[in-house]
Amino acid sequence: MKSPKYITHYFTFGQEHMSSYFLPGPGKLCDYWVAVRLPKNHPQTHRQYFIEHFTKQYCFRPKQFAMEYNEFTFDRTWFKGELVCLTHIAED
Repeated sequence: MKSPKYITHYFTFGQEHMSSYFLPGPGKLCDYWVAVRLPKNHPQTHRQYFIEHFTKQYCFRPKQFAMEYNEFTFDRTWFKGELVCLTHIAED
């Protein structure tokens, strides 16, 4: 079996977390997740990429998030949906 070219991690927020990013529907930031999809060989961790490309730009505190999940541990049923998917395109 061929290993995946990309790995996705999911970041969630707490009840009191705020962001200037537009919410796609009703609710609060904690009702949504941010997906980070990176190539397996990417030099940054998913958390570093998330902080650099989301929280530093849209959150009041750069390291603001509640939890980080991988593809196997994330349960979408607790949330309304995805806020955004940050993807770094692999160069072949």
